[in-house]
Amino acid sequence: MVIGCLTCDSETASDLRREISRLNAKISKQSEYHFSNISKTRTAEHYKELCDIFFDFHSQKCSYKRGLYQQKCYRKICFDAILIRHEKIDHHKFSDGDSQIGFFRFYKTLLLHVVKKHYCNSEFLITIDEITLKKTFMLTDLQHQMNAQLGSNSAIAKLQKQDSKADSLLQMADVLTGAVAFAWNRQECNPNTRNNSKLLVVQHIEARLDRSLATLNHPNRSFNVWQLEM
Repeated sequence: MVIGCLTCDSETASDLRREISRLNAKISKQSEYHFSNISKTRTAEHYKELCDIFFDFHSQKCSYKRGLYQQKCYRKICFDAILIRHEKIDHHKFSDGDSQIGFFRFYKTLLLHVVKKHYCNSEFLITIDEITLKKTFMLTDLQHQMNAQLGSNSAIAKLQKQDSKADSLLQMADVLTGAVAFAWNRQECNPNTRNNSKLLVVQHIEARLDRSLATLNHPNRSFNVWQLEM
């Protein structure tokens, strides 16, 4: 399983959404971007263009440093993802048999990593893809827990869920996360998997990165994939 996220400032987020809207107008897109929706070569070309928008911004560095513990200049938009091996998950032992509690523990681990990496006297607005929750308090509870661990009541100003249909950045995050999952599962589980359209998108991302998606990176990189130690 892979959980991924994008990080950028509010101005960059507005610029990204504007560029994605221009792409949508050019290709007359009817449905939202999801990696699982890539089904043919023509569709793959549209997804490559979406990825190019990400990398056009990713190639630009910010003029200010970020980081709670180790400040550095990051790219205008960053991507982080964690890998979680299914055989190591035991919700019955560690989460009272509730898979959603377990999932949100993984989610919190990713978010804390990202906030510590980028926080610098600014407020975070975190938007997650809408998930059907058994417990409606979980998002507020998650926000309070993370702020407590960060030693601030305002580091995470808002934690909200949003239908991905209404947010093109959530769709972009889904495509990049799906590409990482495809690359890792193809390498480790079934290297003979044939899905040429998805593979075209993965290969395009790897060409822009100049490295394989099925590799682990240093946590301070601006496009970082790391494995959660269980």
